[in-house]
Amino acid sequence: MDAVVLAGGLMTETDPLFPLIPEDAPKYKAFLTINGKPILQWVLDVLDSSPKIENIILVGQPEQNGFSSAKPIYFLEDTGNLVENIISGVTYSSQVNPMTSHSMIASGDVPLIRPEMVDWVIANAEKLNVDITYNVITEDVMEARFPGSNRTFAPLKGARVCGGDLNVISHAVVKENTALWKQLTDARKSVFKQASIFGPRLLIGLLLRQLTLDQTARYLSKRLGLEAKAVVCPYAELAMDVDKPHQFEIVKRDIGGA
Repeated sequence: MDAVVLAGGLMTETDPLFPLIPEDAPKYKAFLTINGKPILQWVLDVLDSSPKIENIILVGQPEQNGFSSAKPIYFLEDTGNLVENIISGVTYSSQVNPMTSHSMIASGDVPLIRPEMVDWVIANAEKLNVDITYNVITEDVMEARFPGSNRTFAPLKGARVCGGDLNVISHAVVKENTALWKQLTDARKSVFKQASIFGPRLLIGLLLRQLTLDQTARYLSKRLGLEAKAVVCPYAELAMDVDKPHQFEIVKRDIGGA
């Protein structure tokens, strides 16, 4: 399976992470540096070490920026839109690796992932063989591993969960419902904004905490016209992306670097 790595988006001076980028580096989040290595390169090195990853499709970083992989790596331009970047990456993956039916979507700012976590995600997706396999981490697991990480949790019946940043999607459905994907992306920081897109049943179910994880996945599958499965993941590292300075500090401390 190929990994589509999302790592685009130039920062502006208003971004709280902007001052943390080395002065001589391009102003991408990918260049936040720990122990002399950009966080994106930490992610690429982990993907290199996973036997289940065949190719890496890097979206949003030009080749001249110097990111590298021991495995075949392909550089695609940033479209300026997260959904279009996913479509671009998955489409390219289907061209360079036509014998595969799915790609793994990975964020470029989760440097604490490990090869066994990547293998776990792919193995689960291969076993389920659905259109979308979406990994979630429960609040207790997240807070036990990373206290004060300040993630966004969805209030489900019996659990509160946040989304992981390694997920698997089929090539066949990635081009469908692009308007809906864009709406969800625009609302990604608010669980309730996302729920409202799918109608009152889902929104009320979340507000009243009456929907289980499986019920939510079935409802979304029906609304999207595809088969999706939410998987409770034991690895909090999948959700420890870097959006704010205090999250970068948590990641740095965990790696043991500066």
